[in-house]
Amino acid sequence: MKRVLQAGLAVALAASPAAASERHFTYTYESAVLSPGLREIEPWSTFRLGKSEPYSAFDSRIEAELGLTDRLQTSLDLNAGAVTEDTPAGRSSSTELEGISSEWKLKLSDPVADRAGSALYAELSAGPSQVELEGKLILGGRRLYVRRCSGCHTLILPQAHAPDEWPVLVDAMAEKARLKPAEREDVVRFLVAVSSDEPKPPRR
Repeated sequence: MKRVLQAGLAVALAASPAAASERHFTYTYESAVLSPGLREIEPWSTFRLGKSEPYSAFDSRIEAELGLTDRLQTSLDLNAGAVTEDTPAGRSSSTELEGISSEWKLKLSDPVADRAGSALYAELSAGPSQVELEGKLILGGRRLYVRRCSGCHTLILPQAHAPDEWPVLVDAMAEKARLKPAEREDVVRFLVAVSSDEPKPPRR
């Protein structure tokens, strides 16, 4: 298991240096893509404790991203997990490679150059027990939200409120943030779309 992860990480890091870009909301999808030839590695780790009996689990995901064109980005993910728990036969520990994922993102409009960013997103995941295909349309008023709403308070994660709460909250802050009607609509569309999504933690 360790050799598989080490080999995957070595392949992802080979060929050219990598650089990190800023992601404002870690568990949400953004419409921006990496520049052509740019590579990034994103490790995700979650440690879990709980249940009625002694139990611990460590979920790990290594995501290698690559910019293909100025509008297209792809990535390959390795998903692994380790569990220690008490069973009728005694305490047991197991580690397994849970599967791989291939992600593709096509940028339709730029979140910086255009008024709002948008992109098409597809992800195919395969493991020993299941195969999953996921598709999304990503809409962005993220740039406006980050620039206008961070001046007075810390940015709020979109999932902190239900989708039907955001229009009222934005209306209450629109004048202070100096949002024009069209800008207000962009911010609301972004927050409603993202808050309707489940956060994306590493797969179990």
